[in-house]
Amino acid sequence: GDTIIRGLVARGLVVDPADLYDLDVETLSQLDRLGRTSATKLVDNIQASKSEQLARVLVGLSIPNVGWATAQDIAREMGHLDRILDASAEDLTQVEGIGPIVAQSVHEFFARTRTRQLVEKLREAGVNFEGPTRAAAPDVEQTFTGLTFVLTGGLEELSREEAQAEIEA
Repeated sequence: GDTIIRGLVARGLVVDPADLYDLDVETLSQLDRLGRTSATKLVDNIQASKSEQLARVLVGLSIPNVGWATAQDIAREMGHLDRILDASAEDLTQVEGIGPIVAQSVHEFFARTRTRQLVEKLREAGVNFEGPTRAAAPDVEQTFTGLTFVLTGGLEELSREEAQAEIEA
C-alpha cells in the first residue's frame, strides 16, 4: 500500500520499482506496522509478481498513454519487451489499435536512458518479459469482429485474464 511504499522510499530502500525485488523479510519487518508475517507475505507476493504477464509489466511502468487494453495489444503483437525496446514509432503503429500519438509516446518512453536502466534492473531481478504467444486465427468467419463483450457476475473456474483470453481466442 501507499504507506509502506512511502516508508520504503523515505528510508531510501526503494528508488525505482526494480528495488522492490531486493527487499527481504528482515528489512521489511523493521518498518512501522509491518510484522514478520506480513513482511513474509509481502516478499512472497513481490517475488510471485516476477512471473506476471508482459502487459502487466507495461502497465506497471506507467508509460504515458498506455492503459491495460493498449498494453495487452502491444504485448500480444510484439511478444517480448526487447522487441518493444527496439521498436520505432512506425513499428508500433503497426500494432492494431495503436495510433501515432501512443506509438510515439511508447517509443520515447523506452528511448530514455533511465527507462533502459530500469528495464535492465528488472531483467536482472528475473521479471518476465515474454508476451503471450499469438494463437493461430481459426479459419472461420469473423462473426464477432469489432464487438465488445462485457462480463457480469462471477466466473467460478476462470480468472479474469483466463476468461478474457478465451473470449479473444
